[in-house]
Amino acid sequence: MEFKHLFQPIKLGPVEVKNRIVMSSHDTGFGFFQENLPPEKYIEYIKARAQGGCGLLIIGACVIHPSCCTLGNEPMLSPRELVPRFQKLIKAIRPHGARVFLQLVHFGKEWDSFLNLKPLISFSEIPSFSTRERPQALTQNEIGEIIDGYAAYARAARDGGLDGVELHGTHGYLIQQSWSPWANVRTDRYGEPMAFVTEVIDRVRAEVDNERMTVGIRISSDDLHPGGLDNEKMQEVARKLEATGKIDYLNCSVGSQIGHYTLTIGPCYVPLGMFVPFHSLIRAAVEKIPIFASVRINDPVQAEKILEDGHADLVVMTRGQIAEPEIANKARAGKLDDIRHCIACVQGCASRVFRERSITCTQNPRVGREAETELKPAEKKKKVIVIGGGPAGLEAARVAAERGHSVTLYEKEKELGGQVNIITRIPERGEYGEIIRWRKYRIEKLGVKLILGKEADEQTVLGEAPDVVIVAAGSRPTEAEFPGGNLPNVYNQVQVLRDGVELGEQVVIYDNVFKQPAITLADYLAGLGKKVILVTEAFSPAILTGITEIPLMLMRTYTKGVRFILNNKVKEFTGDQVVIENAYSREEEALPGIHSLIIIQANRQNDELFWALQGKVSEVYRIGDAASPRDILQAVREGFDVGRKI
Repeated sequence: MEFKHLFQPIKLGPVEVKNRIVMSSHDTGFGFFQENLPPEKYIEYIKARAQGGCGLLIIGACVIHPSCCTLGNEPMLSPRELVPRFQKLIKAIRPHGARVFLQLVHFGKEWDSFLNLKPLISFSEIPSFSTRERPQALTQNEIGEIIDGYAAYARAARDGGLDGVELHGTHGYLIQQSWSPWANVRTDRYGEPMAFVTEVIDRVRAEVDNERMTVGIRISSDDLHPGGLDNEKMQEVARKLEATGKIDYLNCSVGSQIGHYTLTIGPCYVPLGMFVPFHSLIRAAVEKIPIFASVRINDPVQAEKILEDGHADLVVMTRGQIAEPEIANKARAGKLDDIRHCIACVQGCASRVFRERSITCTQNPRVGREAETELKPAEKKKKVIVIGGGPAGLEAARVAAERGHSVTLYEKEKELGGQVNIITRIPERGEYGEIIRWRKYRIEKLGVKLILGKEADEQTVLGEAPDVVIVAAGSRPTEAEFPGGNLPNVYNQVQVLRDGVELGEQVVIYDNVFKQPAITLADYLAGLGKKVILVTEAFSPAILTGITEIPLMLMRTYTKGVRFILNNKVKEFTGDQVVIENAYSREEEALPGIHSLIIIQANRQNDELFWALQGKVSEVYRIGDAASPRDILQAVREGFDVGRKI
């Protein structure tokens, strides 16, 4: 495919960016901006994306004042302390031609005082959307101190050699609060919607080197809630920002609270490019400043179409570059099949950030480990047998083959994929198939020998005389232990999605895992017209699912009429009646007229071959569900690590 737009340079103020691909600011948990944490991990992470061909990398977010805590509540480095870190980062990035901007942020009231034990602050005493805490209204002197903070960190960006500064004015944070009626009802001069941001822009402009540095701002194309600023009103905000003459671009997202991250960095249930039409209207509203489009843009072909159709001037592909650092280089070289696409599982990125952990990636286990996980040729080439063609086995086979080992992979089914092939039966989760597609593409290129439709036993394996055996045989469902758990109309997820069993109209799903499977299955079956009751002992549906997933899934399931019964376990099934018991009061309740019961509970590992080979092969490993049934994130990471180890 010819990319006529994606790889064209563009001027953002005085700065020329070599192509239209942007990696937006996002928290990694690697600690670049915090005290007592070395910067090298973050630098290597950003450097890998620069090497991969990204045109513009926006680092941060950099918290600009002590009244706002960082995500992990680690103390921020002062502006002066950050300068040498910026210089070190720029030295690593410059040879690769990427530009680097710094995003400046204050969260205002849209955070949680539990983290830093200080009051939330905002322009007026209107409670936070997310925590329902009532913030402390800022005095004019306090507002001045915060503006000083923006200026001080902008000056650090200048002194550190960065190419620009971006102000964070979306996702419900302080700048967005300043111009929004849901946060600012002041009667003094800061009650005028554009007063605060105009002063911030003026002070930042006074501190940066305007001959060589860009100043931009990230905004929402729509607040996405009643009483907020809709797209039409945000067009007016965009025009006012352009009218200052001091803003070089608008980086467009959507939303006005942390809960809206379920859409902006949401799961695969958010359609690709869902909010591009919103951003397109912002572009039409301004006269000349460039517009960035963001949210679920993960493919260069999709990005090219957005640019070709005139919806935006640059495209934000952040998660796409987490999953595939080389996405730009591969697209430019025409290697589209070799791009490892983001699957929007949010297991390794956003879900971990909101648990105050550093990010990784289901598709790319090297994230955050770039320096120490380079794949080097094996010192001794070995004969490797991999048992199982699911995510763990495929990744182990790929990495071992990349390093020069001779690899044979056995898969008992006639196709690769393991349980991913079950997940993708739900149409909205079809992107999970990328886990298999890309790895199959790579191992075929690398010459891995595939033996499909044959279950490898001990005799088969020993007959190959391998040096290494990697058991990635997955796991299997277990039977329910309550009375009636073995009746013919009791099913597991595999039977429902793969075998197409007849469920009847009234279905109970018993969730004993507390993650995605039960609520996504409930959504799917309700969409087919089933009357679904989801029973769980947890006090919230899918309670172990991340904050960027669960709000959207609750919206979908409640809208489709799914009934949730919380804090209860299934005690008995009679074939047409489910008896549940409250986990706390022990009171029982009968649910009559049930046609089928679906059990979602922990699987049992298929590790028999691992034990049978002990002492018979010099190196035997078990990975993924064969070691312990968990998520795809862990399975792929273990496949990568064992492939790199042998």
